[in-house]
Amino acid sequence: MNTTKTILLIAATLLISVNSLFAQYGMGKTDDIIEMKNRTLIVVLASETDKEVMDKLTFTGHKEQIPFYQKRAKEFNESLKASFQNYWPFKQTIIFKEWEEVKALYEAKNTDYAVALVFQVNFTYNRNPSPFLDWNDSVTISRSTSYLKVTLIEDLKKTFGIGLTGLANFFPTKTDIISGIYGLEYYMDVRMRGVGGLAAITEAKLIDPKLKSMTLMIRKSDLAQKFTTDSVKKYYSYAYKVLDDSTMDKNILDKVSGMAYIMTAPFQNDGQITYTQEIFDCETGDWLGAVFPDMMAVQYAGKAGRGKIDKKVFLKLTQQINGK
Repeated sequence: MNTTKTILLIAATLLISVNSLFAQYGMGKTDDIIEMKNRTLIVVLASETDKEVMDKLTFTGHKEQIPFYQKRAKEFNESLKASFQNYWPFKQTIIFKEWEEVKALYEAKNTDYAVALVFQVNFTYNRNPSPFLDWNDSVTISRSTSYLKVTLIEDLKKTFGIGLTGLANFFPTKTDIISGIYGLEYYMDVRMRGVGGLAAITEAKLIDPKLKSMTLMIRKSDLAQKFTTDSVKKYYSYAYKVLDDSTMDKNILDKVSGMAYIMTAPFQNDGQITYTQEIFDCETGDWLGAVFPDMMAVQYAGKAGRGKIDKKVFLKLTQQINGK
């Protein structure tokens, strides 16, 4: 292959990569974002008595797991309510409904609502989107990705809607949901300002200088195996704390000042998966920057970025802090 063809191939791959990376958050239209803000927002709850789950657990001989399912679904719903009632950034009425109620409104061609929902990567319109439906015969949990999406109700069947972001855990914690809200807020701001393509990625990667003077919170469960609290200090020279999930949730809910935190946002599409680490201000929810994957890699290997936070993430973060 001659030099010209090689350059053109690399340029084309980079263009596809940038567009793919930006598209993982959606391609929301500014008119739709404005319209969404003026509507009542329905947040979709998990059904605590879903017939599909009950029948599946009973049929596979795991009826004793039904109380566990109901407990997890209830906790998830409480997390959704706390997150949206306290951290959704737009001044609009928020109500909570289960999926069948939302479907009925959609099928009646209602256009009075916007919808926010957490769903799994293999979600289809005819199936309740709750990740709590994904028990298999041995009562283990699928490792596929969960997402947080916001859409106008009439666009409920569209994959991306207005905006979509991956969540760090298949069964999202409060921190996961709040981070998803903050990520969507930043994405919609970018769309409203008309920033797109490479310019959007360049802006999103820019690390806010104030991060140097903040304590970076990292969940222990998000660290790679054998990558310990002591490992972090070898590659990150600023203040940090490694916390358990419940302490992280509490700090995020309390909006502790002087703290930032890092979260992984996965994205699956056509058999490919990418991982982006996003950094937020704990007190304000402001976007402080991101560590994006090498999108050239996903074109060839089907995977890019780090699913768990490790040495490579902190090396890239340090380079970005130093303006490299």
